[in-house]
Amino acid sequence: MNFRGALSTLASPLARQTAARWLLATCLLGYAVTMAVMSARGTGLQRWFFALLAWALFVYIPGRILLEAFQTIAPEMRRTLMDQAATRADRYRSRASIELMVEGFYDRTVLLPRIATPVQSEKAKAGAGAILVHTGRKESARLAMTVTRCLAATDTWVRELGGWAGREAAGNIQIRWAGVRAVIALAAVTKVLMAAAADRGEAPFMIPLDPNAAAEHLDAALDYCDDLALQVDVVPWQQPALVLPVSPEVRMAVRTRWMRFCDTPSPAVESRAAFVEVATGP
Repeated sequence: MNFRGALSTLASPLARQTAARWLLATCLLGYAVTMAVMSARGTGLQRWFFALLAWALFVYIPGRILLEAFQTIAPEMRRTLMDQAATRADRYRSRASIELMVEGFYDRTVLLPRIATPVQSEKAKAGAGAILVHTGRKESARLAMTVTRCLAATDTWVRELGGWAGREAAGNIQIRWAGVRAVIALAAVTKVLMAAAADRGEAPFMIPLDPNAAAEHLDAALDYCDDLALQVDVVPWQQPALVLPVSPEVRMAVRTRWMRFCDTPSPAVESRAAFVEVATGP
């Protein structure tokens, strides 16, 4: 399963791009080693083109063809693994199973706005997966607190982002994109964690709150962020604020560390851990 799981990750465009870069680097390194060996034997300069052609025709090009083939093979393989993981009783006890569950929840519950890119999708999955790994199978109260904090931070952030865009970025949509994309990804994390809590048969929030109403609130926030990123005229966020037992300091801490994680190129292990710490902290 580990080998199939590794191959199935090539369903992601970012994973295929990373694999393509590693393939190119490997071929270049192999060509350099080949030239060094041939030079040591006194034939390097005369046969440099032959060595280059061999690495290109017999390693790099077949490798790229195989990677492109996985563009259609890997998604079906990934869906099979997700279906299998969803039926396992220990699905929240290993990182590999949790990652598969997160992808399944994401596909069923999250529809990112047009302004989002694959980066936000990968960040949302990575953040949600890290939280579920950290909280563990038996930490129901910790997961409920985390979902509540993420929901509160998203609600406050969208409201403040709309006001900021009207004051500081009126008429200029491009400077709004970084904040809009980050809050979109945090909303996606919240929806995935809500689905995980439901799958585990747990209350998703620290207070009685209808999950359907919370999901509709998040969908409205995603739609608003899409308009905010694509429309020149800024319309204030009209939804009523959610009353959640999360302090302004914690909301800001979740927001700040999530933004840092979004701004850091993957894998961003340290910034992801910092976000998980404040989202799941005491």
